[in-house]
Amino acid sequence: RTAVGIMLSSRYAMFVWWGRELISLYNDAYRPFLGAKHPQALGEPAAQVWSEIWDQIGPRTRAVLERAESTFDESLLLMMERFGYPEETYFTFSYSPIRGEDGTVAGLFCAVTEDTRRIIGERRLTLLREVAATASETHSPEQVCQAVAECITRSARSLPFALLYLTEPGGMTARLAAQANMLPGSPGAEDLVRLD
Repeated sequence: RTAVGIMLSSRYAMFVWWGRELISLYNDAYRPFLGAKHPQALGEPAAQVWSEIWDQIGPRTRAVLERAESTFDESLLLMMERFGYPEETYFTFSYSPIRGEDGTVAGLFCAVTEDTRRIIGERRLTLLREVAATASETHSPEQVCQAVAECITRSARSLPFALLYLTEPGGMTARLAAQANMLPGSPGAEDLVRLD
């Protein structure tokens, strides 16, 4: 009751997983982390709610339940399915044991922060810096496109693929100048695109 009371009165994202089934209880601040899983997740076993990442977080819950050890993860990558598709997410969180009246561990408490925007934003900013530094060493539009494609190829998590086209002033077509992470002739990777 104490842990749930603290959780419900806080604006910080928190949840309690209670009992051996780790029944999910959470506050309003945690709801956005669930996406479309809310409100069905309330009162459901955590292993069912987070089945797609249970292989990563399940062992952490065992450390709490079986050994009464707290856990801590900073910006842990979790491929979650909050809206019906796999999504790259990053979370900082700690699981802490909650003891029952008899002194044994009866559940766990978690305060959590989502770091996804920060991590992906930093990664993309690094890519943009690399593109700017590399492209400044080139002398023609074709060389710029090749340099940019090479940077993107090394940063596939930030930008999975790219097609770079050049046009002539007033031209009605664009020609493929470089591509990253796509094979020549791939569907959609047209050598020439009409601009009308």
